[in-house]
Amino acid sequence: MFCFGKRGIIFEDAPIFSVEMPRFRDEDRFVYNGLVRRWSESEPMKIAKLIEEFRLNVAEEMKQKPYYAATAFFSEYLEKVSTQSGVEPEIAEALTIMVDNPCHKDSTLWIWAAQYHPSELYFQPLYGLLKQYNNCIWYEGIVDIFPGKWKAEAIPYLEAAIHYDLSYDPGQAAAIRILEELVDIGTPEAIEVLKNCLDSPSERIREYAQLFLGDDR
Repeated sequence: MFCFGKRGIIFEDAPIFSVEMPRFRDEDRFVYNGLVRRWSESEPMKIAKLIEEFRLNVAEEMKQKPYYAATAFFSEYLEKVSTQSGVEPEIAEALTIMVDNPCHKDSTLWIWAAQYHPSELYFQPLYGLLKQYNNCIWYEGIVDIFPGKWKAEAIPYLEAAIHYDLSYDPGQAAAIRILEELVDIGTPEAIEVLKNCLDSPSERIREYAQLFLGDDR
């Protein structure tokens, strides 16, 4: 399986883009049912419908072009997501549901939507995801929802995620992004976490912690 990172396609074990079930609404009602309870006709589920449209398009197109369809429709999905408004409560609810089921196949699509529509509504569910060690969770994507804007209260959750051994992230991109965010937070507690990383068993984390600390070592 795979998810789409800012540097290209990231292959992973998480069942993010499974196309084996033909309809998001009818055969996997996990997020759909949770959202239905929250929105009336005057508050449509915009992102959920875009995700359903994406999955249906991919499922149909991959019958003919199994290696290219997802990439093409993913760009279209992001373009449509970027033009939406008032979707923050919907995204926040989906993230909250994901805390109890981080391996839901559309979790990465919701994280991408959150990146385009950041909101303070997301912090608590994101903390719930960050504190879980699970190869289904796209940690780098979570960090990139609030680049340079993470709060000091997030430090314990970010610190936990530094040390996850992720099968889909051998280069430890998520850990490095977290170190960058700790620099931006800049509190004594954040700097202390960076200093602790100088003793990490990971050479890569040690090197970046040393780089980001600079003269503060």
